[in-house]
Amino acid sequence: MRILAGLTRLLRRRWRLLSVLALLGATAAVAVPQLWAWYHFSASQSALESYRADDARADLDVCLAVWPNSVECRLMASRAARLSGDFAGAEQQLRECQYLQKTPSDETVLEWALFHAAEGDLDDVEGFLQDYIRRNRGRAGPAREALAKAICECIASSTD
Repeated sequence: MRILAGLTRLLRRRWRLLSVLALLGATAAVAVPQLWAWYHFSASQSALESYRADDARADLDVCLAVWPNSVECRLMASRAARLSGDFAGAEQQLRECQYLQKTPSDETVLEWALFHAAEGDLDDVEGFLQDYIRRNRGRAGPAREALAKAICECIASSTD
């Protein structure tokens, strides 16, 4: 009888250990990709702030593999594509943002304006960007840069 009771206790401990290990494995399977995506999201923000658009794009590809419905990741991916000169990629990300949002956010509208300015469509967005710069002095850096670059390109193309 004692042997049977001892075997029963041993089996219970093993099942508990296996249950705990299975729970830890399942938790890791869910948590590790999320943590990896957060790491790359943070790295992409730093890369964009340092004007390393290609590095940011690589990091954002990892994020979007884990979070395909993240509007914030899509906006950053659009920005990185635009800054690296991939206008088709930027437009694709913006269209995906619009699809996910249904009604475009202010950030999406701004990114569309920056996209059009980068493509040289100043007639449609110059007034909007100037107004944005006036209203958002502390956050207007990207709008100033896009507007200045577009104006410089227009001047350069008109002197040729």
